[in-house]
Amino acid sequence: MTFGNPNLEALRGAESQLLLDHLRPGMRVLELGGGNGFQARMVADHGCSVRSLDIPSRERPPVQHFPVEHYDGRHLPSGDGAFDAVFSCSVLEHVRDLPALLDEVRRVLAPGGFMVHIVPSTVWRFWTTVARYPALARELLHPDPARAARERRSRLRRAASVTRSLLFVPPHGEHENALVELYHFNRRVWTRLFEQNGWQVSEVHGNGLFYTGCSTFPDLSVEWRKRLSRLLGSSCHVFVLRPGAPPRR
Repeated sequence: MTFGNPNLEALRGAESQLLLDHLRPGMRVLELGGGNGFQARMVADHGCSVRSLDIPSRERPPVQHFPVEHYDGRHLPSGDGAFDAVFSCSVLEHVRDLPALLDEVRRVLAPGGFMVHIVPSTVWRFWTTVARYPALARELLHPDPARAARERRSRLRRAASVTRSLLFVPPHGEHENALVELYHFNRRVWTRLFEQNGWQVSEVHGNGLFYTGCSTFPDLSVEWRKRLSRLLGSSCHVFVLRPGAPPRR
């Protein structure tokens, strides 16, 4: 499994280990938002039976590490009680109708089942916003030739696009803008969202890693990212949740 950069691959592996800490060999596991199947492969190699799903509109990478099936992002194509655990990594913030999906997860979980979700934190949203500006400046001054040719933009149009990005920071997920995400990515707000949809938080902690969405210092080792997280905070929350009383809607 490779991402072209051994440090980034190690970072992804370190975050995947946070999921494996909660999974036992032999468990039936469902992944939401499988992407290139990197984490599903790790879970399968851990000895679990894995099914990985993703929406068809998501761009597929050239290298696929594990088979990922298409679904509509809301209705899970599995029978009741089919899985012992469900997991995702940086996926839930992109789900438009999260309550409906959480209801579906409840349906496909077997008695005693649980879900583990890694979701972005306010720390990630803040530092990604800050890191966006030098990243855009680099893009303007030193545009990638292949990307520039693909987009067929003149230098003037490209400068205008970067200027708009400097003034208006777009959201990462389904919320209105980055400022709103600073609030919604807070641990207490995530907790309230899960509890309002009938889930009990049995464990929550930071992922102990620092990174941004702008490939800031891509060559930084996992060990240094752990050290930075102790200073600047964790970029994600790790939630372990179990079904509670069904919500009243």
